[in-house]
Amino acid sequence: MLLIAQVVTFLVAAYLIIIDLKSIDTKKGINDSILQDTALNISHLLPFTSVIETKQQLHSKFPNFNEKLRDLRLGDINFLHTTDTHGWYLGHLNQRQYSSDWGDFISFATHLKQLTAEQGGDLLLVDTGDKHDGNGLTDLTTPNGFLSNPIFSMADYDIITVGNHELYVEEVSKFEFETIVPRYGDKFISTNVEYLKDDGEYAIFGASKYRYFETDVNHYKVFSLSFLFDFHGGNRRVRVTPISEIIKQKWFLDLLDEFSHKEVELVVIAGHLPVAHNWEEMYQLHNVLREYFPDTYIQYFGGHSHVRDFTIVDELSTGFQSGRYCETVGFLSLTNFTDAKYHDDFIHTGIDRKYIDFNIHSFMHHSNKSSIHDFNTEKGLKASKELYNISKDLKLTEIQFCHNWNQNFVI
Repeated sequence: MLLIAQVVTFLVAAYLIIIDLKSIDTKKGINDSILQDTALNISHLLPFTSVIETKQQLHSKFPNFNEKLRDLRLGDINFLHTTDTHGWYLGHLNQRQYSSDWGDFISFATHLKQLTAEQGGDLLLVDTGDKHDGNGLTDLTTPNGFLSNPIFSMADYDIITVGNHELYVEEVSKFEFETIVPRYGDKFISTNVEYLKDDGEYAIFGASKYRYFETDVNHYKVFSLSFLFDFHGGNRRVRVTPISEIIKQKWFLDLLDEFSHKEVELVVIAGHLPVAHNWEEMYQLHNVLREYFPDTYIQYFGGHSHVRDFTIVDELSTGFQSGRYCETVGFLSLTNFTDAKYHDDFIHTGIDRKYIDFNIHSFMHHSNKSSIHDFNTEKGLKASKELYNISKDLKLTEIQFCHNWNQNFVI
């Protein structure tokens, strides 16, 4: 009876796999040398569109296009936040809700930046680390991330920093420091992480310990810092100074004093540390920042704990964290944050946030694109094509079966 049950289970699974493969087949056929053109009939979902044709990673599933979504409330300044992506740039092929790839995200960010600008707002992209470890796309290469990092770097971030998974293995830290840091230049910041160079000197693990810049549309003056949590597991080339020590050091207090006398309309902290109230490091930092910026809005972006989170730090400061594994993209907007007359009730009236599911339906909806041809961008399609070719070379699209009948087969 056990053998019969196992055979039946195998046949049912095989049938479902075949059905799934047929569901993403294309009217033009699959061409192994390029990305797959897939077609989905959604005439009963979108009354004005009968067919959506899109680039879709092999074997991935379409989301539910009938799902109703809440619109974003765009503000004076807006943020897209990613963290703890851990190499999931192909998307979650077996989960409809998270089935978009990094190319779709690049196209989405491009359109949303344009959309916010048209409505008089700025959009900043922020990433708070951990690109390595956790997916075949990263883990099957030497060094880890050799093929996935160039894909990630096709996204145009405004603030980016390092996570602990960039620091465990020496060759990964070296690769990150020598490729990703130069790619983003002054946008890659790290206030408390250093890297030991070949000449025996320590350097900032980034272009600078801070970034001070002006936004494109509204010309807001932004002062940004970045912190990793108190991490002790790094390789010999990295050094992390705890936040509890940084906030007492003269150079740091002098830096805060310098910028407290400059025009700063927004402080942004990009941290690879949780924003939860029970994580004391962020609040130790906040107490010091408030001494120098008593009336300035302070926005924290967190990571590391792999959850979606939002915390109120005080009446002019919140912490925002956007999940893990390219399952969601965090969106946050601020309105009237520079006007003191709105400060008393700002937490209730000036902030909007969403966790956007990583799928083509969400990305198209929030960028006001009803046609996939209008949604796709040249850069996004290039990223998708590169991802497809890499996944094919690494055999990530092959289905593997367990040959031991005493175990469940694995896809």
